[in-house]
Amino acid sequence: MRRDEFKIEVCAYSVEIAEAAMAAGADRVELCVAGSEGGLTPSYGLIRRAKARLPQGVHVLIRPRSGLFTYTEAEKEEMLYDIEQAQALGADGLVVGALTANGDIDWDWARRCRRHTDKSRSLTFHRAFDFCRAPLESVGGLEEEGYDRILTSGAAESAPQGAALLKACVEKARRLQIMPGGGVSPQNIAALALACGAREFHFSAARPDPHTAEALGMGVPNVPYPEKVRQAIATLSAVVLPSRSCNRG
Repeated sequence: MRRDEFKIEVCAYSVEIAEAAMAAGADRVELCVAGSEGGLTPSYGLIRRAKARLPQGVHVLIRPRSGLFTYTEAEKEEMLYDIEQAQALGADGLVVGALTANGDIDWDWARRCRRHTDKSRSLTFHRAFDFCRAPLESVGGLEEEGYDRILTSGAAESAPQGAALLKACVEKARRLQIMPGGGVSPQNIAALALACGAREFHFSAARPDPHTAEALGMGVPNVPYPEKVRQAIATLSAVVLPSRSCNRG
């Protein structure tokens, strides 16, 4: 694939990781905190500092707590406020998602997020998608609601294991992008691209700091590892897929 035919998104728990990833060639970062919790909404100070250092490509995760993706009305109001503040601070995109108690996409919430997000900003439905009852059937609905992409492992423990569902989602989507995430690495990204046809990929590009608690398993990686980004770009550049345009963001 030509470089303009695919996109690399890196999960960034700090401005330093975000800067290193973008300098290595990443197209954007998903800014969040608490990686050991699966990622939570970053502070407004972190968003502000990231945007001061990175003029574009900062997508902000909106997730108030760990655990199930079912939220109370109070939590939803909190998330809507976070969406508004993230946009006011210059976020280029938002990453959201919620489910109902019976395991369906929370469509009312999905619509509220779309209404509260400026059309000029990208909107991603996060990996709550992997826990919904009917992921493949939900692709069309999210596309109709105006979402730009879905971050998903194909409802499996890792994206390579979920390649069959990822492929089905890619084939069903028209404008919306299916972005594999979860267990994606420079070593498997080419095989994954060939197996499912995706053109956007999400992974972490950090490693443990041997001088901090992360080295003992107490937290998440916090030292940039930009070589992973460079390797992924080089590997994907050698992959040949049928032509399919990337969407914005």
